[in-house]
Amino acid sequence: MSEHPRRASIVSGYFNPFHQGHLDLFEQARARTGYLVVVVNNDAQQLLKKGRIIQTADVRTRIVAALRVVDDAIVAMESGPGIDETFDEIRRRYPDTELEFCNGGDRSPDADGIPEAERAAAERNRIELVYGVGGESKADSSTRIQAELEGGA
Repeated sequence: MSEHPRRASIVSGYFNPFHQGHLDLFEQARARTGYLVVVVNNDAQQLLKKGRIIQTADVRTRIVAALRVVDDAIVAMESGPGIDETFDEIRRRYPDTELEFCNGGDRSPDADGIPEAERAAAERNRIELVYGVGGESKADSSTRIQAELEGGA
């Protein structure tokens, strides 16, 4: 892309499996600015959170990038939780763009909602933190879907 958008929304997640709540988040985030950057948590992060890799980051990124509502999709750079280094990379890619990080219904502005390093990276990179995008609560849960598939729910 030769010209950067004036404004862009950022969302992040595992998207594993992708469900309607993710689509609601994507659509509402893009509607806010007209441009959507999706950060897909990487395999190391998935192992930390889920204990296993169900779909690789490359597969999940390919699925997300194929959606017409998504303008840019990248794999998170961190080896641990959060996306603070990825915020730095997004700012490098979009140096003059007004950026906002859209949190879905499962995140809140309280201190426990976002890791401190991620908050600091957002501030350092002039990324506004926005909450409740896509709804004030989870429309569905990847964990619930996985449990159903495994016969555990």
